[in-house]
Amino acid sequence: MASISTAKDGTRRLLFTGADGKRRTMRLGRSGKRDADRQCDKVTALELAAKHGHALDPETTAWAAALPDPKHSLFAVAGLLVPRVSRRGQLLGQFMETYIASRVDVKPATKEIWRQGEKGLLDSIGATAALEK
Repeated sequence: MASISTAKDGTRRLLFTGADGKRRTMRLGRSGKRDADRQCDKVTALELAAKHGHALDPETTAWAAALPDPKHSLFAVAGLLVPRVSRRGQLLGQFMETYIASRVDVKPATKEIWRQGEKGLLDSIGATAALEK
């Protein structure tokens, strides 16, 4: 379980256990107790999901998606999140195919509608258009 540690100078640290069992630290700086507790709750949810192999709740998923890259990579190295993939240099056709295939949370009919939109987009822009970011 994640926990918060407060130093004498008022700075806070978030202590958590990675999927590999190692104890790790994320510095929070001079954040308020309420904010630190919220982050602790989210990291605890990440720990439990990694330990028991279940999906994250939508609120925690949205929180993890909004994390800045340095914090996200800390959790990814710890095995609590999937590392982010850079889209730079990827072609539009590859991205669209990968994205639609990766969405296992939608019905096949929804994917079919998305593929119609994908076809229109690729017809107008081209499958070889490079993604910049």
